Amino acid sequence: MLGIFGNIFVIIPAGHVGVVYDPLNGGVQTYELKEGFHLMPPWIHVVEFSMRTQALNMHPGGDDISLTVLTAEGLQVGMDITVLYRIEPNKAHEVYKNVGEDYVDIIMIPSTRAAVRDLVALYHSEDLYTTDKRITLQRQLKQKLEKQLEGRGILIEDVLIRDIILPERVTEAIETKLRAEQEALTMQYILQKEKLEAQRKVVEAQGIADSQRIIAESLTDKYLRWYWINTLKDQNSVIYILIGENGMPIFKDVDNINTTQ
Repeated sequence: MLGIFGNIFVIIPAGHVGVVYDPLNGGVQTYELKEGFHLMPPWIHVVEFSMRTQALNMHPGGDDISLTVLTAEGLQVGMDITVLYRIEPNKAHEVYKNVGEDYVDIIMIPSTRAAVRDLVALYHSEDLYTTDKRITLQRQLKQKLEKQLEGRGILIEDVLIRDIILPERVTEAIETKLRAEQEALTMQYILQKEKLEAQRKVVEAQGIADSQRIIAESLTDKYLRWYWINTLKDQNSVIYILIGENGMPIFKDVDNINTTQ
């Protein structure tokens, strides 16, 4: 803030608003200073609040806030969670008046701890190991936090479960069980495939048998003779002999054939 002629210049940076505290006019004002320069009386106190999306990282190495909760069977697990949130538009003055500048420590962290504790207690450790259950838990955490912070001027954009730390022996047991289930499903698939193949062979054999039966029933001496004669034209070694009226072959006297004509 800069002073000029008894007044002060207040600069609100981008992505922020200024909450005005005027002790001569009832304390916290219901309006907020937007981005830019503002000329204010010297007794005015302005507190900046970010309106951008912020992240509450509840894990060691993030905001150094560890989360350890119990599952449905009483197993202790560690949680690595990020809460994305921001102050609701035009509600920064309410947050400052009702909670203060330390609203993260006062309501965000305790509310998140309570929501995680209550919901994880409904899950077994094996459920937390699977992706689909984690997605469900994330959605439930977001809904529960939204309900807990309703009317407090804070919007929950998302809740991300980055990691769940199970005891090593539990992780090994779950992996062994899942591996066995996968092998059982694979074997079931193979057996089903073999069963279908066997059924196909039965149908194929039945079709061949039916075809042979139909052919056998339709064969006659005249058909076989016609079929035999019809195939002779494709044989190079066949010699054609004329048959006379009496059914006997007709032979010519080869020696008396006039070859000079």
